[in-house]
Amino acid sequence: DGPVGRRSEPASLVDLVPTLLAALELPAPSGLPGRSLLRSARGPVARVAQHSESSRSLTLGADKLIVGQAHPAQDPNLTEQLFDLANDPGETRDRAPQDPALVNRLQEHLTSWLSAWPAPQGASAANQPLDEAARGDLAALGYLGDEGEDP
Repeated sequence: DGPVGRRSEPASLVDLVPTLLAALELPAPSGLPGRSLLRSARGPVARVAQHSESSRSLTLGADKLIVGQAHPAQDPNLTEQLFDLANDPGETRDRAPQDPALVNRLQEHLTSWLSAWPAPQGASAANQPLDEAARGDLAALGYLGDEGEDP
């Protein structure tokens, strides 16, 4: 019996639980990520994603800024890319050189968002030694060499 229709703003799976809770008229727990898609949005919704250890993106409305190297085959000097998802959903035409003011504004928005959601404290998982059980599991899957050493 709820509203039916389509929206043009981006949505994410994190919006599913808040939307279902709103549809059931139940309160959302404090700190629950996402937003109800049943409520009208006030302006474009920002979406942040991490693509690799050194690459993040911010999507705000139809504008998407990628900061860092999203793929190892990219030009190592390429640190920021800007795409218009409405006119270039395949992200084939980088607009960053033509619109540095928008790149700066989105970069500031991304920096602000990241400072509000700091990374967990502690060492990176890549720097942690493997215990014998994990080594055995990886070896059984063929991820370690014949001597059980990391590739």
